[in-house]
Amino acid sequence: MATLYTAPTGNGRKPLILVRLLKEAPIKVHLFKWPTPEVKQEWYLKLNPNGLIPTFVDPSKEIELYESNNLLEYLAFTYDTERKFHYSLDESPQLHWQQNQWLFFQGTQYAAHTLAIAVIYTKKNPNDAFTREFTLKNFNSIFTTLETQLSKSESGWFIGDKFTIVDIAFLCDEHRRREVTRGTDWWIDVEAKYPRIEEWYQRALNFENVKQILEEPISS
Repeated sequence: MATLYTAPTGNGRKPLILVRLLKEAPIKVHLFKWPTPEVKQEWYLKLNPNGLIPTFVDPSKEIELYESNNLLEYLAFTYDTERKFHYSLDESPQLHWQQNQWLFFQGTQYAAHTLAIAVIYTKKNPNDAFTREFTLKNFNSIFTTLETQLSKSESGWFIGDKFTIVDIAFLCDEHRRREVTRGTDWWIDVEAKYPRIEEWYQRALNFENVKQILEEPISS
């Protein structure tokens, strides 16, 4: 059987949410207690040489994949046969490529370029004013882009008329941002400054059992 190795972190929650929404998918979830030294052990490094989570393994198809947004796409295209949570190329080329675009934007501009800095520096060096201002400027630029996108949406979701893997990607990292920056000088009050994002966030949080998954214990 295919196995998803993951943990309750920003990136780890992305495929975890999708797998749980796809209730009939034949996928076993190996949920690490986080943090764990197991991801640096030889057996895991053979699956994911970066020693990070998540990782997806399907021996029957000789598939070993990592990178959270890549997993979202693979899981959606392989197991979401009813297309509840994604847009396929044959279904709607326009929405499919928008989906790809926003997944790239989320993975690079939001997660890697900005959120990662906030997660590290709020723990290691929260008084670094230069890095804090740089990070807050990036967040505000990203939020302005997202607010604009949501203002065009009649459904309230990022693309099309349904909750998709794009919403999952942004939701997980926005939830993580709130976890690590709330009550610090790195905080941005989205509700006050970006009302469409806040409305989308609350709606996504309460989609099916998503809130329950996101609120599982996480490392400090």
